[in-house]
Amino acid sequence: MFIHFAMAFAFIGFSIVAYVKWSLKSDFKTALIITLTLPILWVIMYFLGRIGKRRGHKQMDELHGFMMKTLKS
Repeated sequence: MFIHFAMAFAFIGFSIVAYVKWSLKSDFKTALIITLTLPILWVIMYFLGRIGKRRGHKQMDELHGFMMKTLKS
């Protein structure tokens, strides 16, 4: 979750930097490229997280069963 927050913060920050550089007629290509790349990276992270969640579901079921068995005894 922290990485998602950091990426959102970086997106906002680089968007501001790109706008300021654009309004000052300075070179804003780097900030613009980073601003456009961050949402793509966020989508990739989202789908990787979904894949990890799906792969770990069986282990979570096993841990839940173990916890319930331990609590009953």
